[in-house]
Amino acid sequence: MNKTILKTCIISAVLGGSLLSEKNGEVKAEEVPPQTSHTDVFKDVPKGHWAYEAIHQLTGEKIIFGYDDGRFGFGDNVTREQVAALMYRYFNMAENKNYENPYGDVSEDSTSYIKEILSLTEMGVFTGDEHGNFRPKASLTRAEMAQVLTNAFHLKAKSDHTFNDVSTNSWARNAISAVQTNNIAKGVGGGKFAPSMDVTREQYAQFLYNAIQETKQTQQTKGQLLASILGETNWKGTKVYDKDHNDVTKENQNFIGLAKYDAKTARYEFFNASTGESRNDSGTFFITNDGKKRVLISETKNYQAVVELTQLDKEKFTYKRMGKDAKGNDVEVFVEHVPYHEKELSFTQPDKNLESSTGKIVTDVDGDEILSSTLWNGTVVLDEQGNNVTKYNSNLISLAKYDKNTNKYEFFNVNTGVSRGDYGFFDVVHGNKIRAHASLGNNKYGAVLELTELNKEKFTYTRIGKDANGKDIKIFVEHEPYTGDLKPNFTK
Repeated sequence: MNKTILKTCIISAVLGGSLLSEKNGEVKAEEVPPQTSHTDVFKDVPKGHWAYEAIHQLTGEKIIFGYDDGRFGFGDNVTREQVAALMYRYFNMAENKNYENPYGDVSEDSTSYIKEILSLTEMGVFTGDEHGNFRPKASLTRAEMAQVLTNAFHLKAKSDHTFNDVSTNSWARNAISAVQTNNIAKGVGGGKFAPSMDVTREQYAQFLYNAIQETKQTQQTKGQLLASILGETNWKGTKVYDKDHNDVTKENQNFIGLAKYDAKTARYEFFNASTGESRNDSGTFFITNDGKKRVLISETKNYQAVVELTQLDKEKFTYKRMGKDAKGNDVEVFVEHVPYHEKELSFTQPDKNLESSTGKIVTDVDGDEILSSTLWNGTVVLDEQGNNVTKYNSNLISLAKYDKNTNKYEFFNVNTGVSRGDYGFFDVVHGNKIRAHASLGNNKYGAVLELTELNKEKFTYTRIGKDANGKDIKIFVEHEPYTGDLKPNFTK
């Protein structure tokens, strides 16, 4: 994984270019028709308008739904609660009903977007004003949106801004510099940024679109961001509870321990909560790009685990999995962790030696994006001397389908396109040098394989296979983009 984001990181944008006049009247909410999907831009959006494409794209991605009367709300100021709603959808955030409400003006009487506002606040995107209020119906200024955008995408100012209406002691000076120098926001003409001017809904849509496009190559996915958060500190399991918040820690004591993660190398190791000694449980981890699942492949205990994340920020890490209730019945439980600082934890084993090479490994594009770009065809298996040993390792020859958004993979018969019953979750980690996958199919297993070549023309991994005499040898399994007529689809 080579990129950076934040689930704490959320929000976006504000547009440079012409500004429309403010519009008086009742502030409307952003409607979400449960069965409606707008495929055309709204009736009040002029087709030739500069924000047309941005609104069209965000509508198609079900981020923008508009008002309940079928209008987009062209010319209306965007409100803080609307921004929360849009960003909550854009980042597909997991719902958590346990966030504290620090605001004096956020309630069911004041907004329909309590979970969105509190989620983004917990993530560090929104903060209250000097009176402890959120102001859900208030418009956002350009300065405020520049600050939020900078926080969300971890923008760095490449130089100072060039505007003549932003003072040297402005609280938003660095953020305004960041959005300008990262080509996300321009001024309004005359050398001005207009920091106090409200942002309209079409301007916000354009800024969000700009931010997504400009940072697409450098921003982390949600999963990469969350993996980075896991790696920033050590973690201590504190309690286990069921869906009704009954404490079942005693019944699930094996889930309580200390954990160390490293996002760069994708390593993890678990330690005893009382002694700090290693539990001899270490291996490779990743978080799916949609931020929904943490996947572990234990290379010492020979198991794999896929759990659903319900909260992961700098203050708390919680996942859901099957556990036991007080009567020993199988139930869904939530395992909660907090940062651990009492004792330094160190990996007990050195990092993997990843020096094998059979070709070019691209490093400026995520490996999961490369694997997802096409259907791959296993073509040949070679030994270290270049001898063809495919017929002794034919079980490794298949069609491989990958999806970068969900990290799903599935293998198919190379001749028929029928699923081989081998499916689950994958990721490319450690600087595109490892492809890891956890199979949830007929034969559950985990694999952590060194990549020796990865580009759009070929990918190859090395592992242990068989020679003509059935002996274990080091082999290289080559894949090329599939050019045949089969079109297998995910079955799970």
